[in-house]
Amino acid sequence: MPDSKSNGIYRRLVDSDSDMVGHVSFSIYKRDEILFIEKYKKSNGKPPDDKAWRIFHSTFSDKKIKKEAKEMLTRFIAEAMDDKAIQRMDDAKVEILRKNCDNIKSAVQEAIPSGKKAFWFGVAESMLATVLLSIIIIALYMMLIKLGFPITLPK
Repeated sequence: MPDSKSNGIYRRLVDSDSDMVGHVSFSIYKRDEILFIEKYKKSNGKPPDDKAWRIFHSTFSDKKIKKEAKEMLTRFIAEAMDDKAIQRMDDAKVEILRKNCDNIKSAVQEAIPSGKKAFWFGVAESMLATVLLSIIIIALYMMLIKLGFPITLPK
């Protein structure tokens, strides 16, 4: 019975010759099939009959086997990548971050005036902040007096 079902299952799992997940999925299916035959023979003393095969195939899940195949391939790729490849990827990430930082630095430098202009810009900014703060304090003082709060200065 396993051979007659294998062709249909192969077609369900493998989309094309380059479908690695499908090929690994079919290998997992074949592994499970062999384990089922061995376990059945050990328990019953004979190979599986049609009823046993129907039960085996009713528990078969394309999604479950493909998920296991993807996880297996992911682990394989992670183990196959040597430390040098990982270091090259890390170096590339660092280089990208360095370029981004340089771009941000140059944009900020262009936006901020430099030299004497920067000094006088800072002085003007401080003076404007002082004048605005004074106006706000005077306005609050006058509003409190108008509302009837007696404000006396310490002697």
